[in-house]
Amino acid sequence: MYPLQTLRRPNVWIVPSPSPSPLPSSEGCWKRHADPGSLDQAPGARRAHAILKKLTQVGKEQSDPAATKPQPQRSDQGNGLRAPPPPPSSARLPAYTGSKAFIQRHEILRKFTHVSIGLAILLVYSYGIHPHQITPWLLASTLVIGGFDILRHNWDALNQPWLNVFGIFLRQTEVSGYNPVNWFLLGAYVALQFFPEDIALMAILLLSISDTAASTFGRLYGRYTISLCRGKSLAGSMAACTAGAITAACFWGYYGPYAKSLPATSPGGFMFTGRLSVNTQLIPSHANLDNDFEVIDGSMALVLVSAVSGLLAAGSELVDVLGFNDNIVIPVFSSFGLWAFLKVFGAE
Repeated sequence: MYPLQTLRRPNVWIVPSPSPSPLPSSEGCWKRHADPGSLDQAPGARRAHAILKKLTQVGKEQSDPAATKPQPQRSDQGNGLRAPPPPPSSARLPAYTGSKAFIQRHEILRKFTHVSIGLAILLVYSYGIHPHQITPWLLASTLVIGGFDILRHNWDALNQPWLNVFGIFLRQTEVSGYNPVNWFLLGAYVALQFFPEDIALMAILLLSISDTAASTFGRLYGRYTISLCRGKSLAGSMAACTAGAITAACFWGYYGPYAKSLPATSPGGFMFTGRLSVNTQLIPSHANLDNDFEVIDGSMALVLVSAVSGLLAAGSELVDVLGFNDNIVIPVFSSFGLWAFLKVFGAE
């Protein structure tokens, strides 16, 4: 015969079972020897229920250690690919004052760098450097910057001095994350490596100019317009679309004819030839023609491809692909969209 035990109140009784593992079996003993209806009316019943629940939980954890094993965490701290977060760091951004505070708050140097990288790639191409000669440097820079980020995250003696110098380029969420330039270079590498030359260059310019316009106008006027998704406003999307269309018109209207004669341009490297094949049934003035498709060129073709570029720039701003950083999503999404459009509607 086993002795009776009490839980603080003498009117609440639990009869232990002869099980060699008392914790997992206590729930069964409760059910066999207690009437829940009567216990709810007894003083101390709630406390007894709480204690029993805790004992049962502990028993299950002891019987199944795998259930309490910590699972690896995956996080996307708004700075690129979903990867294990960097280790905790005591490094902080400096407390900027005066003009530096204004520059950091409005991300002036950050936006300048964003635009400069895209224009620098275009300038290098203009000097006769083929895209496949540029991509190794982009990939090497990505690996160097990424390796340095990993090093500084594990060494505060390096991280804090680096933040003191370059923190003015960063957002607060990127202090413990990875350098946004890294994702820009990686996105440019993918575009130049896998897409036609004019498509890749146009996608990089959309990243440099449209993304900057979206950020600038979104911060200034986003509060006055509706929010399309988290952190994206109608004002920013409209700015991205407008900037993208103007950039495409300038690129294909003025730079394109000049670039086709450059040494870096491969034969057939430009996918947009200035001509598009469109369904005449979609054009009211041509709806009665016998031919279903008509080749258009000149300003009309330029307007169409520029409008598509602007829409792709705005759309890629809104797309969230598995938490990837915008600096990767925009050039890849824009490159694929322009390639698909010209594959369907392009004409020789």
